[in-house]
Amino acid sequence: MVIRYSYVIVEDYTCPICGRECRTKSAIVQHLARVHGLIALDRVDYTILKYLREIYPEYVTFHDILTRVLKECGELRRLGSKRRSGKIKAKLYRLRRLGLVEYKRYALGQLWRIRF
Repeated sequence: MVIRYSYVIVEDYTCPICGRECRTKSAIVQHLARVHGLIALDRVDYTILKYLREIYPEYVTFHDILTRVLKECGELRRLGSKRRSGKIKAKLYRLRRLGLVEYKRYALGQLWRIRF
């Protein structure tokens, strides 16, 4: 299967959405395209989904997601804090529009969780 004009960055052999194990990284890319309909998933999206899948039954705050993404993806440290948090929040809303994550409001902001 050839996927053109898109990019998927995969770090290990498990799907960040459903947790399915595959033998190769290209098999994960094909799985994401066929099963979940994703053809563009960058490193930040992948990190967010992987982290939310690890702690699935519970909701997590935006600050916890931001901390985890900064630890995993060091290239975001060059941006200012407002721009960096805006980019990550935009990624979360994009994943929400795709139906992969959900959120609920609470007094201090939003709580996020992966949706299966």
